[in-house]
Amino acid sequence: MNLPNSITTSRIVCVPVLIWLLSPSFPFHDASYGQQEIIASLVFIAASITDGVDGYLARRRQIVSVVATILAHRWYEWHFGWFTLWVYPTAITAIYFMVVVSIISAIDYFVAFWRKIDRASTVARVKAGSVLSRKKNISTAN
Repeated sequence: MNLPNSITTSRIVCVPVLIWLLSPSFPFHDASYGQQEIIASLVFIAASITDGVDGYLARRRQIVSVVATILAHRWYEWHFGWFTLWVYPTAITAIYFMVVVSIISAIDYFVAFWRKIDRASTVARVKAGSVLSRKKNISTAN
């Protein structure tokens, strides 16, 4: 087995690792700071980088393997009987959709965050005002 195929195999092995990382049986599953998601993201990024690395090495060394021909055969279109799905436009549409969903999610998160901050500051002002009014009543009673 040559180096590009080994790298491809390691990327395929990363799939069950990612499933385990995101499963409830992962040791950091109950952590509230997102360590589990960060570790899974780093593994996914590393696996994504290997896709480019193994392609670069195979082209540089002029290696054409059975694995490469099976996995990369006509990557730009998928045939489902009479229906052909063009991968590139579908991928671009999916990327734009994910960007829009991410922006909407981020806006929703920050709006909720600032509402909590506003609510907490309002409660703090009310408590501070009631403490000050009690101090004024105490000082005027003496």
